[in-house]
Amino acid sequence: EVQDLARAIEQKTGGSPLFIHQFLRQAYEQKALVFDYQGRRWFWDVHRVLALESTANVVTLLIETLQQLPDETLDVLKLAACIGHRFETEVLSLVAELSVVQVLERLQPALEQGFLHQQDRHQHVLEFGFTRVRVAAYAMLSAERKRAVHWQVGRHILARVLEGELDEQIFDIVNQLNQAAEII
Repeated sequence: EVQDLARAIEQKTGGSPLFIHQFLRQAYEQKALVFDYQGRRWFWDVHRVLALESTANVVTLLIETLQQLPDETLDVLKLAACIGHRFETEVLSLVAELSVVQVLERLQPALEQGFLHQQDRHQHVLEFGFTRVRVAAYAMLSAERKRAVHWQVGRHILARVLEGELDEQIFDIVNQLNQAAEII
């Protein structure tokens, strides 16, 4: 019985761990996969699992999933995507025009769902859990908004660079400003 479920999931996801994670979440939400708390075991209907829609495009699937986040979470997540795969919450707070505490509060649902991970115990540095999550969040912004955010990010990083650290951050700064070149 488990082998039938495994084959159905493989067929629907192509074996991609990210697809599998999202597909299992979808199967659970659609009640094709149900946990019996009293019996402490999972039940599923392979026919319902096979009937679930799947997408060949992980970015499309992730956009649909990200759109289920609270709007304030999604707005900050999109800005974070412009900064990069790994980002400092202080830079994000400047771009979002929020305090670091507010940024962390707004990103909490994304952290809980595994879209983001902390890179230090103080949450000064966060990282996207998967590159494609960042790509999906980034894809949700218009080209004009991307340029404006990249301009802001580049300016904020440049303003924060301490004397003697420019060599370490020059590529990040130039990359951000290059992506905003049309508005400079």
